[in-house]
Amino acid sequence: MLEQMMKMLEGQQINSYRLNKFLGAGGFGGVFHASEREDPRPPYQGGIKGGSRGN
Repeated sequence: MLEQMMKMLEGQQINSYRLNKFLGAGGFGGVFHASEREDPRPPYQGGIKGGSRGN
């Protein structure tokens, strides 16, 4: 169920990060491939872990 909820976040923007692709879920949340947006610097590409306990 957590994986389905996290997959629905693909393409969403959180602050300056766009969640490009859901990579997987564990006991405390999900991991996404993300890109940084709205910044004059070259975009950051890396992972973002989202907490499932309000973190």
